[in-house]
Amino acid sequence: MIPWVVLERLYLYYSYVESLPPEINWVSSEMLGEALGISPDLVRKDMTYCDIKGKPRQGYPVQELKNYLRKLLKLDVNVKSVIVGAGRLGSALANYDGLRKNNMQVLALFDVDPEKVGKNLGDIPILALSELEGFVKEKHVQCGVITVPANSAQQVCDLLVSAGVRAIWNFAPAALKVPHHVQLRNENIVQGFVLLRIRMLEVN
Repeated sequence: MIPWVVLERLYLYYSYVESLPPEINWVSSEMLGEALGISPDLVRKDMTYCDIKGKPRQGYPVQELKNYLRKLLKLDVNVKSVIVGAGRLGSALANYDGLRKNNMQVLALFDVDPEKVGKNLGDIPILALSELEGFVKEKHVQCGVITVPANSAQQVCDLLVSAGVRAIWNFAPAALKVPHHVQLRNENIVQGFVLLRIRMLEVN
């Protein structure tokens, strides 16, 4: 099994080779290391988890590496998702093209604000929270994204779990509890800034 920290770097390698111009056919561990700020030795070590071989003084074939990593990272699999919380963050995620390109399909947003419910964000409907459970079950939604205030997050999480989602991506600053069969990832944006600020001020 590939460690999570390695999977995170493999995605960075994928993003890099995906951005290369079409005339570049080979990418070396030195190129990958320099682009990502890590050592070429670490790149080569990560590549031992992949069933793809490089060539001396050439590196890895770009198209083959790209296709392999895309399949390994399951970026070719469409994931049906909903976002609960149609505020600025939820709307930004729904509109983010990077998620669409990586096969995250946002089917709907949900909110309790009557000013938002019944409207569309582009081609994505904004529905009442009371419709969440039925919608998730009917559409076989796999992933729920939470962008509500912290005091509502666990309630929303419980609704998503009850409806049958397999994963929850939580942006609320709250410690959520989920059963063992549901995957949970927390993204605390404020915490990220606080840690960055500490490092910045320590340097100065």
